[in-house]
Amino acid sequence: MSEAVTSVPEESEERSDTNRNTDSSKRSRDVPEDAEEDGSPPCKKLAEDNAEKSASSSEDEDTAKGKSKNKKHMVTLSSGRAVNVKKVRNHVNPLTALYNRPVALPKELQEGGTWNDIYLDPSKPLVLDIGCAKGHYCLEGAKKWPELNWLGLEIREPLVIRGNEWAQSSSLRNLRYINGNASAGMADLLTAFPKGVLKRVCIQCPDPCFKTKHQKRKMVTPRLVMELRDHMPQGSILYVQSDVEMVAQQMADDFSAIGGFTRTDRNEYGELIDATGGVDESRPPHGNKAKSKGHAYCDAKIGTGTWPNMGVAAAPDGTYPWLPRNPYQFQSEREASVLSRGEPMFRMLFVRSGAAAVAKATGSEGAGAGAKE
Repeated sequence: MSEAVTSVPEESEERSDTNRNTDSSKRSRDVPEDAEEDGSPPCKKLAEDNAEKSASSSEDEDTAKGKSKNKKHMVTLSSGRAVNVKKVRNHVNPLTALYNRPVALPKELQEGGTWNDIYLDPSKPLVLDIGCAKGHYCLEGAKKWPELNWLGLEIREPLVIRGNEWAQSSSLRNLRYINGNASAGMADLLTAFPKGVLKRVCIQCPDPCFKTKHQKRKMVTPRLVMELRDHMPQGSILYVQSDVEMVAQQMADDFSAIGGFTRTDRNEYGELIDATGGVDESRPPHGNKAKSKGHAYCDAKIGTGTWPNMGVAAAPDGTYPWLPRNPYQFQSEREASVLSRGEPMFRMLFVRSGAAAVAKATGSEGAGAGAKE
């Protein structure tokens, strides 16, 4: 009996080996050569391959769409480098070698041309927007008031190139953008304007330069203030505004202290800037317009909180006589964003003064010109 028990396992073990060899042979025939070593079934492997190909194809499509979408935002700089205007920084350091040079004349003038090569009619009144940023203010102004010529000055070249592309595509012969750093000097440009055409200069929401060490980067420098005083025709208007009260105070104090500028509450058309019906239009309702994202900087501290000429433009009680509403009923992009959040703008108008100009701006000279609309 013990022999029987011993012989059975030997036969059983032999069959077991045979079965294992047979099963292994079957698996070897059934599993493709490129199957994973973990023995994944072919269907699973095929599904994984298809999924990988599908994902790769989807990525390629997304990349193609992204390139197509970004293409319309690409501009070519004067250096030949292509840049995406969507990725241009909001602020740059004007003191670096790349930017710290006086504003150059438009290329047409540099090549011996005239303002007739730039504007259809260069004798029209000119609006100069210093630090025009993305350029929408000048673009919409040129469309709304074709009887005026518009010139946007911006330190970031990609925005200037895109702005001129807008002007060209819209056939606006009363609009031009030029690249330059106003704080480094713009006397050459101001001198080159046809005599008497400059009627309005706008400085809107310049870089606040919050940090004390960055105050030297301010756009409105004593040099810029003096150059505007020396080249703006008598009776022309200077319009300054900011959503940061200290920035607006600095600008107002600098222009008040330099002489040659007198604060006014009338624009160049003689229109009195007052609050209609007692409504403060510095915080206008925007209907169904959604509030834009952003921070409120109206009370932000600038530098040390003090500056040269501080308080020169203030009233005897220390407050600043800000305009109660926009003097042109026409908002810059930054201004619209700030107002949509219910935050205030701090605005002031100055007239390039001479005796007659001051009389006209203060309304003491007969009947003023009619409001322009």
